[in-house]
Amino acid sequence: MAEMGVQPTHEPSRQKPAGVFSDPFGWYAERATRRPRLMFFCAWTFVIALCAAGLPYFEQTESSEYDWLIGTDETVRRSYALKSAQEDLALYSTNNERSVKNTDQLLQFVYEAEGNTDNLLTPTVLAEMMKIEKMFYENAKFASYCHAQSTDKTKCAESATASAITRLFYKTTIQQDANGNTAVTQTPVMTYVDFKTTFSLTTPLDLTSQAAIDAHLAFILSAPNGLYAAALAAGQSDLIKNTGAGIDAALADSAKLLPNFFDATWSATNLKTKYIQSFYFLGLPLSGYANPYVSQETQSEPGNDLIVQVSDELKLHFGMKETLLKSPFQSEATFATTANERVKVYWFSQPVMEKEWELISNKDLRFAILSFIGVGMYMAYHTRSVLISLTSMSMTVCSIFVAFFLFRVVCQIVFFQFINFLIIFVVLGIGADDVFVFMDAFHQSLDELQSAGEPATLPHRIRHTMKRALHAIFVTSLTTAGAFCATALSPLVPLRSFGVFSAMVILCVFTLNALILPPLTVMYTRSLAGRGWCASILIVCTFGLCGTKKYEDPGESLNGSQYVVGVDEPAPPPPPPLSNNPFLKMVASPAQQPSPASQNPNNPFAATSGSQNPNNPFAATSGPVVEGATPSVEEKLRPDPAEKRDTKKLRFTERFFYQHYYKFLKSPARFLVLLAFAGLFFLGAYLWLQLDLPTEPEQWFPADHMFQQYQELATNKVFSAAPTLVNVSIVWGIGGVDDSNTNPWIPSDLGNVVYAENFDPSTAAAQAYIMRVYETLKTAACAKSACVGSLLINPLYEIRNILGQTSSTGALNAGFYYWLNCGEGNGYSGVTVNSLNPTVGSASSGYCQTTCGGVTVTCSGTATTVDPTTNPLTGDAFNAAMCAYANVEDTKVQYPSHVGFFTSSCATSPASRASFMLMDAASSLRMPVAPVAFKEVRDAWNDFAATWNADAPSELGAGSATSTNPFWLWSVTSLSLMDNVYLGFKVCFPMVFVVLSISTCNVVLAFYSMVTIAGIVTTVIGVGAGGIQGWDLGTAEAIAAVIVIGFSVDYCVHLANAYIENDAVDRQSRTRSALTTMGISVTAGAITTIIAGVFLSMCILLFFVKFSFLICWTIFSSYVWAVVFFGALCMTAGPSGNFGDISWVFDALFCRKKKD
Repeated sequence: MAEMGVQPTHEPSRQKPAGVFSDPFGWYAERATRRPRLMFFCAWTFVIALCAAGLPYFEQTESSEYDWLIGTDETVRRSYALKSAQEDLALYSTNNERSVKNTDQLLQFVYEAEGNTDNLLTPTVLAEMMKIEKMFYENAKFASYCHAQSTDKTKCAESATASAITRLFYKTTIQQDANGNTAVTQTPVMTYVDFKTTFSLTTPLDLTSQAAIDAHLAFILSAPNGLYAAALAAGQSDLIKNTGAGIDAALADSAKLLPNFFDATWSATNLKTKYIQSFYFLGLPLSGYANPYVSQETQSEPGNDLIVQVSDELKLHFGMKETLLKSPFQSEATFATTANERVKVYWFSQPVMEKEWELISNKDLRFAILSFIGVGMYMAYHTRSVLISLTSMSMTVCSIFVAFFLFRVVCQIVFFQFINFLIIFVVLGIGADDVFVFMDAFHQSLDELQSAGEPATLPHRIRHTMKRALHAIFVTSLTTAGAFCATALSPLVPLRSFGVFSAMVILCVFTLNALILPPLTVMYTRSLAGRGWCASILIVCTFGLCGTKKYEDPGESLNGSQYVVGVDEPAPPPPPPLSNNPFLKMVASPAQQPSPASQNPNNPFAATSGSQNPNNPFAATSGPVVEGATPSVEEKLRPDPAEKRDTKKLRFTERFFYQHYYKFLKSPARFLVLLAFAGLFFLGAYLWLQLDLPTEPEQWFPADHMFQQYQELATNKVFSAAPTLVNVSIVWGIGGVDDSNTNPWIPSDLGNVVYAENFDPSTAAAQAYIMRVYETLKTAACAKSACVGSLLINPLYEIRNILGQTSSTGALNAGFYYWLNCGEGNGYSGVTVNSLNPTVGSASSGYCQTTCGGVTVTCSGTATTVDPTTNPLTGDAFNAAMCAYANVEDTKVQYPSHVGFFTSSCATSPASRASFMLMDAASSLRMPVAPVAFKEVRDAWNDFAATWNADAPSELGAGSATSTNPFWLWSVTSLSLMDNVYLGFKVCFPMVFVVLSISTCNVVLAFYSMVTIAGIVTTVIGVGAGGIQGWDLGTAEAIAAVIVIGFSVDYCVHLANAYIENDAVDRQSRTRSALTTMGISVTAGAITTIIAGVFLSMCILLFFVKFSFLICWTIFSSYVWAVVFFGALCMTAGPSGNFGDISWVFDALFCRKKKD
């Protein structure tokens, strides 16, 4: 009567010892039961050995500027090629120490008036500004790293402080003293106000007088040109002959710089400003380096450290302190002017931001400890065992190190950075979920085996648990690992690395669970279950040698069996099956006999419970009836397997699913559930379609962080001038990059630069063409909204064209040809430049003109004007002279690496030819802007270059527009990240369908799972990110979404496998059994993953905060869609019998015959 639910009175039949290949789970279960301590310690020895082998390599890869750039993108490759060419050129070039201004080492101060303050240009505020900025330029090391004069490295160049507000009011000299420390001399500037009448600069500006300050600024802003000429006309040239020549230039420079300092509302009629900014620059190369391009990152470290040190001193000055949950930069830096007036101070520098990012990231990752504690506590509560919880958490940690061994040592993947550590928060939930599935399956195994009429002793329970639980864990681990592997298809190395590493971690978690949980469960059940704390501690500390009692197996009393797995003793034969009853044979027609089709033992992927499939190590399903077939008499007499459970033995969550939730889903309410979720799906899809790329710069720091507030000021265009320029170059002669023999796991290894073989700028046609491009670029229009003033370039800054620059009248005023006509190249047969002696021309045919900028030039030889358009220098003469000019110190400062001569001597014959040439200009783009704006401007520059390339002479070739600005390149990454998200979905969906089709042998169930996962995705992206949070599809959202793709599949896959694996007959009973057996594990797994993710919401960086929301919302959505929607769907239209069964495919694939 076993098939009617009556317990048999006979002894169960013995089971043959399992083979390691035919039944690996059974084989391991036998050994874990017989020698649990040996297997436990052997497993840990193996794990620890792998951890130890990988530990010496466990370190982060050094970051590079190309880590988050797409090396396959043409924009990035052009930039890489240009930078590589300039680095190659650095081997042949030298610069005086710190003679080149390093714009990456800029420290900016911003002052904002608050309260009743409406003007910062007051004596009190200016004096306080002076104190603040002195903390930087009076630092003992400042003079050692400032932008220095090209002729005297001990003195800071005027450009080091040229953009500082103090320049308008103080004359400052900064230099090194005898000990190498900074020495500053500072006095108020002389006022120009009385110059028209006195023609003298002897009256110092009174900085204690508001009227004097206003008059001084007004005069600079409105002073007419020609003060020097006015002095000459007044007959006062003798008074100003030593100073007057520079007066006009000084005033013009000051007037030009005024928009840099004040907000956009400041003018001659409004001398009040609520915002002021200052800039200070450091210089390269440092002592011991030939030029700025040699080991640039190493060179920059001392200067970066100086800037960070000053930033720390400023934080102390303003009393900005770090707290447990906040950065010092989240408190305000202010000083009061009066009781109701105060000034807010900001400072910003790229090195300071990078250091702050590093400190905050490390601070935020400390919350991983809280996640560990929270998950561990809940796991101890759910499993009722601190030992199992601690062991499981140890397995989770070790899985990371084991995966790293495979990642670095076996697979030789060298890239491993900060993003890889995010797997900690992922694997905490996944590892806990695996443990819950195993331990819950073990808890349920007693009743399941008893109900099936099988032995329920501990060895049988372990074997049954491994087959049921590890099959479920393996399938979910495989799908989750596959989802993470989808990110391995990303062109971004960090995401590829994260995807591969995460997949390895997930599979390692499964392996460690499979090795350690069986013997751990045996030891715990035999020695610790039901024991008190004191007894448990004694047993653990003595490794089970003391305090243990004889284990009484409840399965033996339930089954009346003393037989264990592998014992070779005969057993009484079982009673004949109910189907052999002659009475039943008389009343049952053959058509009513149960179909064994779905119990095909030849299906290598099917899984059975009750009658294990010997050909499938993951085995487990008893056969359902054919869809729509009339139940046989035997089936009518057999009780519903879903009704066999003793509700008194069920835990709360199991009882909830078994009774209350089952009644809910069985009622008509399930149709409302399906309708509601259909609406949720379409709502999520609609909201998803409304999402767009961000139109504003992305936010990385919280709103109360100084850097975020600084970004908002820049975004709102408070100042008339942009603090950071985006320089764009048009390059000729560089053909691209040869990426053969590169390491795909080293982001900075994009290949070797390729130079155009026929490049020759010495021809007349090439030079004329370059000058036409230059002249056209001056007024090139740009219709893109991101182009300020509808121009491609910023007209406030000159285009740097090494060949020659012209004034508004077309006269040469800078560059190579100006040097030939008016500089050191003027009229000399031999030009001495840095010990080089190239021949420019003979004495009888020197290249000069009689006047240069109105100044008479004395020429030796014939006065001949050379011009790149009308009278160019060509051939070897051009190459020799250009090579000489490229090595002039002023050229290396004004046109750094603008022409490529890869030679150490210009006096060769024939003369060396340039390998590349470029001109660059400041783009009209004003930072910070959204990535979309960068793309618009990039497209405009590319269109400009493409238009001119059509007429380019063959010896020059096509020019390309490029920039080495990191934000220019990062915008490419930002715009491509969402493609990575969609790529992940494209891979994830078919992969889950294939895995579930193989695992369940049922395409209908696999299709239902796909629909469920699609609903999860639309709910996460559309409803969560778009509807609830109101986010755009930005960088942080895209990276986080790529990471959490794997989360969307777990719970649905668990329930799908549980649905097909149980021994129920109809869809409702199957759904009930699946929810009862797996619902408790899914619920516990969801809780632990939310615990792991929720602590990230306490982080400072918004990336982690967004990541926290996406983890928690993904888990919530996955749980609700899986338990509610998928449960209602299976209850309504779940497959039963052979409907959707594809086991015949595997029968044909493996050439196996179906058993009757």
